Amino acid sequence: MGIIKKLGYLMKKIYYIVSKGSLYLDNGNLYFEPFYEDCDIPKKFKHDNDDEEIQIVKQRQSIPIETTSSICCFTLVQFDSTILNYIAKYNIPIISFDSYIPTGYFYSNFSKPDGNLTVLQAAHFANNSKRLSIARKFVLGAIANKIVNLSYYYNRGAISNIDLNKFTLIISQANKCSDVNQLLLAEAQAQKLYFSFFNQIIKNDNFHFEKRVYFPPPDPVNALISFLNALLYSTLLTEMASTPIYPFISYLHSPGNNKMSLIWDFSEIFKPVVCDRLLFKMLNTNIIKPDMFDQSADKCLLNKIGRHKVVSEYDKKIKTTIFNRENQKQQSYRTIIREEFYKFIRFLQNKSDYKPFRMNW
Repeated sequence: MGIIKKLGYLMKKIYYIVSKGSLYLDNGNLYFEPFYEDCDIPKKFKHDNDDEEIQIVKQRQSIPIETTSSICCFTLVQFDSTILNYIAKYNIPIISFDSYIPTGYFYSNFSKPDGNLTVLQAAHFANNSKRLSIARKFVLGAIANKIVNLSYYYNRGAISNIDLNKFTLIISQANKCSDVNQLLLAEAQAQKLYFSFFNQIIKNDNFHFEKRVYFPPPDPVNALISFLNALLYSTLLTEMASTPIYPFISYLHSPGNNKMSLIWDFSEIFKPVVCDRLLFKMLNTNIIKPDMFDQSADKCLLNKIGRHKVVSEYDKKIKTTIFNRENQKQQSYRTIIREEFYKFIRFLQNKSDYKPFRMNW
């Protein structure tokens, strides 16, 4: 699909921009036009901190605004206020990433603002007991999916030995935690234990996983984990934007300035489901190769070819339809993510309990 990778959800698409370029309007239509490296860049597109010599190529790609759910920028993308005013009319978020970390969001408003729901979210956060209960659900849901993941690879001979009793002890500890900080420590223990199996599951001699390092990623496996997580964050934010949920009130992770921290809470549930399974598949089937990374002394990042390949595989994964035992329906992973938010809304409204999505395979 060239410069921009598209993910479909029914008639709406997420556009991932992974090559440098510009967004602009022409006769009321939105276009992305890539820069071409090693050539002169027109003055109006010059970036003060960009020392590369680049120019606009003649080819361009339209972005049908009526069928776009969000635009995610993983590299230098230049645009002006006319673009922001234009997409605001359609309530389309633009999400900016720096080294796979979401750093900025622009949206006019979430599509279905609900003051009553925001009050409920705040009330559950302000009540220590309720917040702790919700945070515990996220931690236990994440651990459950980690265990299912490890069991999946153990049953296929990828893991030689697995002692689930260690996870049982962490679960017991999480159930006894009296505050959120203790829960975060339990979650970190489970994560460390989970990561300790990655090297056994990865059967590609070109890649080795020592430990998880978040920023900046020092090696290809860490870089791949971070980029997949970033793609998941953008999906979560896009789907959350279509619901009445207020993204700045979270329960496991602390809220902060300009920090849509609720996506971090929900990401814990879906990282093993979406990102980790895809990580192992891409490495073990040689979809991802060592020459798809740019390695320097202090960091390792996917290059343009690598980003295109990962987004393409993520596209396939997020659109894959599975049988969801919770509602006995065939659904895509993206649909399941959106419904997870509505499950949470019903919980806040005291209409049903909230049980995080769990893999069963």
